[in-house]
Amino acid sequence: MHMLKHLRFVSVFMVVVLFGLAPAGVRAEAPGCENARKQVTLVAGKVRQIMARKSGRAARMASVFRNYANTRGMANFALGHYARMIPTRDRREYYRLANKMLVHLFTTKMGAYNNRSYKIWNCKPKGRGYAIGGAIVESNGSMVIDVHWLMMPSGRRLLVEDIAVAHIWLRQEQRNQFRRVLSRSKGNFKALLAHMRKQVSGTK
Repeated sequence: MHMLKHLRFVSVFMVVVLFGLAPAGVRAEAPGCENARKQVTLVAGKVRQIMARKSGRAARMASVFRNYANTRGMANFALGHYARMIPTRDRREYYRLANKMLVHLFTTKMGAYNNRSYKIWNCKPKGRGYAIGGAIVESNGSMVIDVHWLMMPSGRRLLVEDIAVAHIWLRQEQRNQFRRVLSRSKGNFKALLAHMRKQVSGTK
């Protein structure tokens, strides 16, 4: 009888191993997730330091975006099919304004970050990159707000491709805004630039 129970246990164990039925909490993550976690932890730590400051947030956050995010790709995504229509003479200004708006949007959504840290929940493959799920938490571990990251390879590095704060993806929100302006102006890129200048005029 004891031998029969032992054989049943071994059989169940083999089914779990062979068919991937192990509990979600103990499943091994995809290859590359370790590097993605490390990169997100690095960037989140820099964001935490910036948000703990009382001044100079915008310039420091802009530096983080330049060094760790695919800002050009995010700006192109925001335009969608209109990206092919950017007049050559306006490209530099568009990217500058788009980046400034994105940094301001992210900084505003993050709010105060004092005495809070970022905790990663999981990492999953997403296309060529990785989706990192997590949240800002209080010192006692209670969740403050969801913050998810989309990391994509760029050469030998992983760069931030998008960030979701409270389930709102930044570049998608920016795309929706730009699309409304371009739709109303029948694709007039000058109208979009005027809108963007107005948006950043009150930012620091």
